[in-house]
Amino acid sequence: MARLMLLFSFCFVVVLSARAADFDAGVVAFLEGDYAGALAEWQPLADEGHAGAQFNLGAMYRDGQGVTQDPSEAAWWFSKAAESGHMRAQYGLAAMYAEGDTLPQDFAEAAKWYALAAEQGHAEAQYDLAVLLANGEGVTKDLVSALKWLKLAGAAGIDAAIVGSELLAAEMQPRQVADADRLARVWSARRPEAKGPKLLR
Repeated sequence: MARLMLLFSFCFVVVLSARAADFDAGVVAFLEGDYAGALAEWQPLADEGHAGAQFNLGAMYRDGQGVTQDPSEAAWWFSKAAESGHMRAQYGLAAMYAEGDTLPQDFAEAAKWYALAAEQGHAEAQYDLAVLLANGEGVTKDLVSALKWLKLAGAAGIDAAIVGSELLAAEMQPRQVADADRLARVWSARRPEAKGPKLLR
């Protein structure tokens, strides 16, 4: 039984290594402008449920790189990756719901996916979620939470968030600002790396 478990573990590692190699081969092909080659590497992985490959396919369909531009197909692949917890796919899907061009405009869905990406450290998602919270679009208006996310996005380098946090704080009570600062510190103590939406990760 122990030998069987060891063999299974070895085979599982080999499969994972092969999938990582295929994904990386797709990255190399994409960076070299070989979109057909990237698609050939990523499509089978995406079909198997590889979130990174699903996100990259979504981005290719969104931008029309190596495939006919198809926002609906992009949204489908983003949703598959987002459901697996892929941060950039969550942000991309949220943006589609917020913009209402490809998917029906739905601020509640946008807020849901922005929040998931924001919690993982996606700075743009933190900013966009803050805007929805400040305006009460798709969510209950919550200035304290909005200021928290603005401060975090600003600390990650989003200039609009720095300006927005100053403007919002000027409209709030000192106690509310203190609460937002405390919430931002608590979140920062977990220190997820703040990241932006890049294609190949």
